[in-house]
Amino acid sequence: MVVKMLIMTSLSQVSDQELIQELKNRIKNYQTPKETSKITGLEIQKEKLIAQLDDGREVIFPISLLTKLEILSPEIKPEQLKKYELWGDGQAIFFPEIDEVLPTWIISQGLSSC
Repeated sequence: MVVKMLIMTSLSQVSDQELIQELKNRIKNYQTPKETSKITGLEIQKEKLIAQLDDGREVIFPISLLTKLEILSPEIKPEQLKKYELWGDGQAIFFPEIDEVLPTWIISQGLSSC
């Protein structure tokens, strides 16, 4: 839907708020596919979350994007993400210091799949 919005209108005609709201709605309503990659390792460097996936990919997300889209709480600091637990054999990441869960599909399939 977001991609369709971008194709149908120029970027100057679509506000950041509209794009963010559309992504939030799609993330909220997303159904996790049966076959999705799993996280095998995670590293936090400065303002980046770097995930290693079981299919060999390494995916880098800016933490600011995850907080801007409210996938993670906007108040978090990168240091709070350094302690984590992989849940469900790599299907999700739990951050105990902030009591937040990040589903692996967001990382493995990217925000464009939302």
